[in-house]
Amino acid sequence: MPNQGTGITFFHRSRPTTARHVPVTHEVSEDTTVRIAGTTVRLVPAPSDSDDTLIIHFPELDCVVNNHVWPVLYNIYTLRGEKYRDPRQFVKAIDLIRQMDPQHLVGVHGPPITPRENARQALLDYRDSIQYLWDQTVRGMNNGLTTEQIVEQVALPDHLEHSPYIPQVYGEVPFHVRAICNGELGWFDMDGSRLHPVPPREEADKMIAGFGGRAAMMAAVQKALADEDWSWAAQLAAYLHRSDPADPDGRRLKALALRGIARVTPAANTRSVCLTEALTLEGAIDPMAHTPWRANRFRLMGAAPGRFVEALRVRLDPHRSARLRQTLAFSFTDPVAHCALQIDRGLARYLDGDVPGAELRLELTLATWADLYTGKRSLAEVSAAGQAVASPSVEAVVAWFDHFDHIRLG
Repeated sequence: MPNQGTGITFFHRSRPTTARHVPVTHEVSEDTTVRIAGTTVRLVPAPSDSDDTLIIHFPELDCVVNNHVWPVLYNIYTLRGEKYRDPRQFVKAIDLIRQMDPQHLVGVHGPPITPRENARQALLDYRDSIQYLWDQTVRGMNNGLTTEQIVEQVALPDHLEHSPYIPQVYGEVPFHVRAICNGELGWFDMDGSRLHPVPPREEADKMIAGFGGRAAMMAAVQKALADEDWSWAAQLAAYLHRSDPADPDGRRLKALALRGIARVTPAANTRSVCLTEALTLEGAIDPMAHTPWRANRFRLMGAAPGRFVEALRVRLDPHRSARLRQTLAFSFTDPVAHCALQIDRGLARYLDGDVPGAELRLELTLATWADLYTGKRSLAEVSAAGQAVASPSVEAVVAWFDHFDHIRLG
């Protein structure tokens, strides 16, 4: 891991962490100045990589603590798939820090920047790079270009491209251009061929046929690999893998191409994504073991009882549940709470409060629910221990859960 957005040499593996959400004690919703420990502190809400970010100004110390200037090009888009970050809000926040004109600029991400001359340059380069990407992307949209045409033409000016404060070692310009296009315009970029494309596997079969068959396509991939044309090799190999996911040759060639991209990219996120997929194709790892839907016990215990009941909605398999109309009511005894989830022919509705007419019922504590949800214990086990009551039977409730992905109570 070269870096995590904190610079190449500023990554602490032993940094302290919190296991769950820590509730706010004093909410700051507007520009606020207070005295803390004998020091004047100005707190200014300003969205960054989250909507609840604060700029913290210590005027007596001539210091600003911020989450806006990192030692890398800021991520307007993250490959892990967070929501759109509006660059205009970000530029506005940096301009506010520039007005504070601190001697010491302390980043939540990365090492401090000091003295004032360096802080000024970092702030200027940072805000200009973000505004430039937004302005030029919108210019391309206004000129009728497609997203990929805009990606092809937008690059940072030389003085920003080579700024020591915004290297592309975390995110990359093309990702941010695509994010701005999607955030401002949506997925359709006026290219009519994108409206009803053929399904991915059918497209792959047609492309392979157009190349003259799998052997010809493999030869083209091998030539691209030999030429170190990594992106083209990956695109062609993706067709082979998509057409026949079980074919070991297609998997191997795509993995080689992705490893090539990982070797030459300066960006840690790009490298990690490519290596992870390559390892998956090679059978070395199971990515499903690390996916975000696997909530840990700490998260469940720190949330309201019904939150992870409602979260089951997005795990419902519409095919397995296409004919089912059945409601499971949850009665939590510690803390006391009532809710239900109703399966109705492929859709799950969350119902807050008790549902007397529910066909199935489950009574348990939040701690027991956390054990079941994370797969640490089975419903039969906790029922036998007297820690849950399933009605009309354990088997009926287990069968209900079998309509969902990645959760098994049996």
